[in-house]
Amino acid sequence: MVAAVSVIIPSHNRHDMLREAIASVCSQTYPHWEIVIVDDGSQPALDEEALRREFSPNIKVIRNETPVRLNTARDQGVQAAQHDIVVQLDNDDLLAPNALALSVQALLEQSDDDIVFLGVTGFASRGSNFDETQNDALLKLFLRLDMDSIPTTRTSLPPSLFPALLKSVPMAFQRSIEHKTAWNKVSQLRREAYKLDTGINNDDDAMQRITPPLRDSEWALYAAASCRCGYLPGSIYLQRCDGQGDVSRPEKAEHAMLSNIDIKHHLHQAASKIPELALWQKEIRQNYAQVLFTHAYYLFHRSKRKAAFDQLLLSLKVAPCLKHLKFGFRMLLPHQLGRSTS
Repeated sequence: MVAAVSVIIPSHNRHDMLREAIASVCSQTYPHWEIVIVDDGSQPALDEEALRREFSPNIKVIRNETPVRLNTARDQGVQAAQHDIVVQLDNDDLLAPNALALSVQALLEQSDDDIVFLGVTGFASRGSNFDETQNDALLKLFLRLDMDSIPTTRTSLPPSLFPALLKSVPMAFQRSIEHKTAWNKVSQLRREAYKLDTGINNDDDAMQRITPPLRDSEWALYAAASCRCGYLPGSIYLQRCDGQGDVSRPEKAEHAMLSNIDIKHHLHQAASKIPELALWQKEIRQNYAQVLFTHAYYLFHRSKRKAAFDQLLLSLKVAPCLKHLKFGFRMLLPHQLGRSTS
């Protein structure tokens, strides 16, 4: 039986870019695919029949009259998919022409792997900067996995991928192809971690709690903790790097830092209760303390001394560290590090 793929594209008010993403799927050398577009409250609404006439009859559109946000929209697309293999494609990105042919082969040639992370190349005005940063991040990751260099061929990854990703998640590990069962397994594990929060009692509430940024990196962490994973190098997934976001760089950086803290908080909270995470309790605890300390350092250098000290105390409570304690004593001294003592 030929393996067919469902490409999931959530979309909200990016009609022109969406058309480019659709066209990149229609240009695939691999012919066995469908596109599931989740129209998350776009205005005007997407016209399914018009898209089918222009591009392909293998397109279906699911419409949310009220936006449910990216994580829920992605899951809606997977549940509506008719095929066993799924790929998520952001509506402003593209797939290389041979992406599905190579990624399906990579997923199926090693039957023990449930998920294969895909090589990413940037395009548009900041593409070259993205590629340079990405290669550096990938090299650091594979060195943490005791590999001498970035693999040049499809590679199955060891269980130590999880603690390696705790430190950082390169973009290539935020783009993947997987069996639908693997998507469901990872997503449910993630929801279970969030349902440990007070006031979150069901899967829908948990999904609404998972908000950007950095949430693709979170999915990768739960995937590495619960599934066998592989990596396919090359220009498979094409990432738009054109500054299309609607927030400034400093604001985006702070949002990302707070999101990283939230991700690690939920991992830390779940580590003693969810078996897939129990193996890595020590690593999760130490990493959570480190990201709290990093935020404390960030706040202190922006003259937010009280908030910085609160974060530092939380870091020391999670995992006491002499270096962090020494920094706390320095924070108590006048004329240290920060621009003011507010």
